[in-house]
Parts: sequence; C-alpha cells; structure tokens
Amino acid sequence: MGITVIQNLKTPAHRIIPFTTSALSKASAIEGLSSALENQTLKAHPDDCEPLIRELRDYQVPDEHVVQDCVMATAIAIACAPQIFTLARMRPIIEF
Repeated sequence: MGITVIQNLKTPAHRIIPFTTSALSKASAIEGLSSALENQTLKAHPDDCEPLIRELRDYQVPDEHVVQDCVMATAIAIACAPQIFTLARMRPIIEF
C-alpha cells in the first residue's frame, strides 16, 4: 500500500523519504520513539497530544489489536528525522 501512496503524492520525489515497514523497522522506530520520550528530546503535552498519549499508554506487543496510528506516525517521523536534516529537505523551524 505504501508505494501507491507515494505514487499519488503531489510532492517532488526529492522531498519524499519512503519508510518500509517490517517487523524489524517497526520495532526500531518504536524504540526510537521510546528513547526520545525518555531522553526528553521529544515532549508530548497530555492536553495537546491526547490521542498519542492514549495510544502510548495502551500499546502492547503483539500489537495487532491495538490502535497505533499516532504511535507509528510519530515513530516514523523520528526515524526519518536524521535523513530530513542530512539531506536539507526541511526548511528552518519558524517559531510563532
């Protein structure tokens, strides 16, 4: 399904970082999310990130029967972050 999503994006190819989900890559991405939260390089305020906090609280292995959309989206974003900065695919962060 992932390749179909990529093919339908209206984003230039050089701005796309594909992520292949396998048991190993998923476990690694979730470990990265866990580490980022523990090291406080990622902070999620309970009021602002309620769905993510709920999913993290309910997450279990095996995870076939748990909602994990926010967990996986955040884990994949963290896993891909080094590529974003290395390849200069991201504009500087603007604070409001």
